[in-house]
Amino acid sequence: MSKADPEKSSASANKMASILSHLSIAVQILSLILVLVLFAGALDLGVVDLRATISSFSIIILPIFAVFALVAIFSQMKLAALKAASVHAKGAETEALVNETKGVVESKIQEYLGTEHERLKAEHEKMSEFLKELEKQEQERLVQEVEELKAENTELKERLSMKNVPINDELSAVDELAPTGT
Repeated sequence: MSKADPEKSSASANKMASILSHLSIAVQILSLILVLVLFAGALDLGVVDLRATISSFSIIILPIFAVFALVAIFSQMKLAALKAASVHAKGAETEALVNETKGVVESKIQEYLGTEHERLKAEHEKMSEFLKELEKQEQERLVQEVEELKAENTELKERLSMKNVPINDELSAVDELAPTGT
């Protein structure tokens, strides 16, 4: 859609809202006048007694009042719908403007911080690789140490078995191996 279409639809919506607003006000005023005439005809006003005159016209006045009242109600509902559509259209325009501004700001930020951001990303990758290498080396060292301890444990078990020391009772075996200086 081109930019002229929303402007034309907005202008026609504003014109329609204006017409409905004036129509609604006119119908409300006419309805009020008809109700006042009916009440004046229903009451005895003393000097001006309109009961006899208005009673014959009340058959015409009541349906006209009902039609005017309905027109006033429905025109108000249509006016509210037009206003809501106008607010929605303005909201969509505002959202488009905000998205456009957001894109401009993001591009400016990327322009200002682009090289710094790329440098920091590269440094982060480098540090991440270094950290992974350190973790790998530490894990290899721990695996090697565990293997050495297992070998040492096997050697100690063999020594203990040569001396016929029971392996099940580790505390007594340790006590037997310990030098007795006391």
